[in-house]
Amino acid sequence: MRRSLFSVALLLPLIAAGQPQKAELDKAARLTLEQRYEAAARSLETVARQSGNKREVMLRLFELQGVVFAQLAQEAKARAAFRQLLSLDPQRELNGKYTGRVMKIFQEAQAWSQENGGLELLAEAAALDAKGKVQQIAVKVKNDALKLGRKVRFTVRPQDGKWGELDGELQGPYASVGTEADGVEWFAELLGERDAVLAQVGSPKSPVREGSMKEKAPVVREVPAPLAEKPDRAPTLEPRPDPVHEPEVVPRSEPAASGNEGLRAVGYSALVLGMASLVAGTVMGGVWRATKSDVDGRLSRASLDSQGRIARIEGVESAPQQWYEGMKNRLATQAVCANVLWGAGGGLAIAGLVMVLLGREVADVSPGSGGLVIAW
Repeated sequence: MRRSLFSVALLLPLIAAGQPQKAELDKAARLTLEQRYEAAARSLETVARQSGNKREVMLRLFELQGVVFAQLAQEAKARAAFRQLLSLDPQRELNGKYTGRVMKIFQEAQAWSQENGGLELLAEAAALDAKGKVQQIAVKVKNDALKLGRKVRFTVRPQDGKWGELDGELQGPYASVGTEADGVEWFAELLGERDAVLAQVGSPKSPVREGSMKEKAPVVREVPAPLAEKPDRAPTLEPRPDPVHEPEVVPRSEPAASGNEGLRAVGYSALVLGMASLVAGTVMGGVWRATKSDVDGRLSRASLDSQGRIARIEGVESAPQQWYEGMKNRLATQAVCANVLWGAGGGLAIAGLVMVLLGREVADVSPGSGGLVIAW
């Protein structure tokens, strides 16, 4: 049960991640699940060296680094990773079951986060000249206890202009860029090492507006309803024509559907279930082939001891013989599932086809070349 919950926590999808980073993070998660922590650490280092990682990538990276380093007994690195994670997202929780070693370091990082607070990026008031023109926009970095921020990237659009990027260096906790416009709208991202996104204020859909582009509450004016016009004279009544009596149309009853509708309905259902079972059997067969290919490839490079037992398998750090026995059981289970699904699917499909044919009314039986012709 602990292993299944652990796998769900590690393999959650990254919606905002880029494809290369996501693939490498998924690989690291699988390696962590297989307890191959050193290989997982190398994959995580590959992600960390990428430039321009999004915030969700960094959060997932720090979380996995904390788990992996804790399992490798590298407590200082694990503590640093968890502190960076909770500095960016103080409400973050570890989903699933983890070892006591991991949870102890994570709880220490939670206590540190409660004391130091979470990192925030806040918009400061814009600098305006005497005529109200926006001369400068600025942000403030709050609670950056780990000094993660390196610079701020402003994305600015002046009134009647296009979006453009401007980088502002941090001067203490503040960063600013100059503008020359009556009104601007903007959002900003706090960047760390290798331009990784750590925090953001505003967004393309909800930018910060300054100067003449500040939102103003719309003025709602009540429009009086138009007065009804009085007629100049009393309306005249037109004579009503005599009703025309049309002949009554009696609806013609439709002939009752022939054949056994219930049997046909059951037949169609069996056909659908049979096809679904055949597709599932095909998928399971593909899983069996992939597993068998992986096992065969590893066994071809395995080394044996003097008693003919498996001594070492590539990618399996401990108990290679137990791993091999477990994989044999998995292959047997997958083969049984594929065969059962295929057998059940074929039987349901044939039974459904027979029920569909039997449920239709036989209209004519006549001799034909080489036998009888049955028509429905």
